[in-house]
Amino acid sequence: MRQRVALIRTLALNPDLVLLYGISGASGMESKLAELQIPYIYLGEYLESSPLGKAEWLMAVGYIAGRSDQAQSLFKQIENNYSSLAKLSASEQHKPRVMLNTPYRDSWFIPSKQSYMVQLISDAGAECYTSANEGNSSHPIDTEQAYVWAAEADYWLNVGPCNSLAELTRQNPKFADIKSVTQHRVYNNNARQTPSSGSDFWESGVVRPDLILRDMIAIFHPELLGDKPYIVKDGLTLSADELYYYKQLK
Repeated sequence: MRQRVALIRTLALNPDLVLLYGISGASGMESKLAELQIPYIYLGEYLESSPLGKAEWLMAVGYIAGRSDQAQSLFKQIENNYSSLAKLSASEQHKPRVMLNTPYRDSWFIPSKQSYMVQLISDAGAECYTSANEGNSSHPIDTEQAYVWAAEADYWLNVGPCNSLAELTRQNPKFADIKSVTQHRVYNNNARQTPSSGSDFWESGVVRPDLILRDMIAIFHPELLGDKPYIVKDGLTLSADELYYYKQLK
């Protein structure tokens, strides 16, 4: 029923092109769109393990929208920003250990070494606990092993919908004694919400890896950033101690 409603609404818009997102396989709309002679393509940024590789899809959308020059200019600036930030932490000797995620339905999903998030953390001068799997997706690991890693970690990131340490520890009382919790080194990537209550980290953050990297360096190695404001876009800057996508849980 939902797919039928979506098709009716799509047809009413009389689009020149439909962009599909196939993270879980075919959307199921392809045959109907073809029958209605509505062109469609897939956006595949979710397949990229490189933060800049994801952002580069900005140029594909720019081409589709007839704004290639603007898209190329924006991507070049993002690429330069990212490279400059990565150079700041490249020679950092102290690399804090980072744990990601929280248990979900009795499973704790951990990214592989080729993951987008792991690449960001590495470029920010830290080390992430990873699963032994290959590819760009996360995989469930033994829960006991996950608790051991969480207890060892210097920082804990991306803790689901939690907005405070109290919410986090209500999930499991064991979390209250974890080092990153007692030292207030837990940061969540839900500081910015979209109008539909989604996580802006997974929306605008796809094309702003420089802002995500800047947040991570500010978390792990704030001394590297100095006191120079960071330009987000015209009219919006971040102060030296201000985060954009992340927030510290208290």
